[in-house]
Amino acid sequence: MSKLQWPPRGNFGYKALVGPHLYEPERLIETRSYFGLTWEGALHYGTLRDEEGHLYSLTRRFCDSSKGGRNSFIVQSTRNADGCLHFDPTLFQGAASGDNVVTGVENGSAFRRSPSDVKGRGYEIVYGPDSLHWEEQDVMQLTGRLCGPGLHWYLPQTDVGTYYASAMFQVEGTLDGRRVRGFICADTVFMREGAMLYGVDDPLAGHHTHVTWYTWGTRYKDGSFEGGHFSSGHDRFGFALYTNDKEEVVATTNVEALVKPGDDQNFPKAVYLRADNELWEFLPDRKGRMPDFLGKSQPSTPQNEGRWRRVGDTREPDVWFAWGETSPATGVERTFRYRF
Repeated sequence: MSKLQWPPRGNFGYKALVGPHLYEPERLIETRSYFGLTWEGALHYGTLRDEEGHLYSLTRRFCDSSKGGRNSFIVQSTRNADGCLHFDPTLFQGAASGDNVVTGVENGSAFRRSPSDVKGRGYEIVYGPDSLHWEEQDVMQLTGRLCGPGLHWYLPQTDVGTYYASAMFQVEGTLDGRRVRGFICADTVFMREGAMLYGVDDPLAGHHTHVTWYTWGTRYKDGSFEGGHFSSGHDRFGFALYTNDKEEVVATTNVEALVKPGDDQNFPKAVYLRADNELWEFLPDRKGRMPDFLGKSQPSTPQNEGRWRRVGDTREPDVWFAWGETSPATGVERTFRYRF
């Protein structure tokens, strides 16, 4: 007989519910509640590459700053002596914060834009019926197309929980005067009142539950596309949720992951994930480490860039990103903390 305890009432062992959803632009600016969980914030993030092969990973977050969140725009780039992704203040200093953001719907598109009296360089993000346009004044202009349906997952727990809805876009444009291509996600997070992603009452990072979590997309030179979300961790947590150029969706919680730590025990040398009967591997980009996040917004989950592919897949990628994390303090593979 197992020496582990049964999970408490209301706890399903971190089992997630995953699947596709209809993409509707106005949903990206809504702040209503779902499943009793309140709006925690909206995340815009992704990675771009220029014609010289340099990487630019960027985020813009909108949240209720009165609850401790930060409404900020951050750009990391590999244009530095280390050759990995570091904060590049020349690209985001002076950018307006997301405080007092103006939202609305015009001609079937939703938008977030800086107020007319904003302090700093303004911004505008427009979510079209099947497109995204993101402009940061004097720094960046990106335009792109929607990649498949929206994807979402829901993680209920006894007293906390997370509902996470995502939309992915393949984009191109200019950043600091350079032509760039890549992927951008527009995600919305709902949590218990007062909770914060990577902070208070987060059932993943706060409970040391997940071993790995990546959002990724790849457009191949033959025109095919795959992209979505991979995550796995302890107890019953884990999922593979992704779509393709035919808008077919794989949504399974039958996954197992194994992290191969790098020499510094932070950034992985490889991650393997089995989703049903398919084996995937994460190939870290040699420029993809993000050391400036360590000890800050993600204190225990080193972030890095790379590419996910099926083991043995020989298709040649054209445009890709895979931004995610491991959690060294949590372990490298699944363990069980409860009896099932």
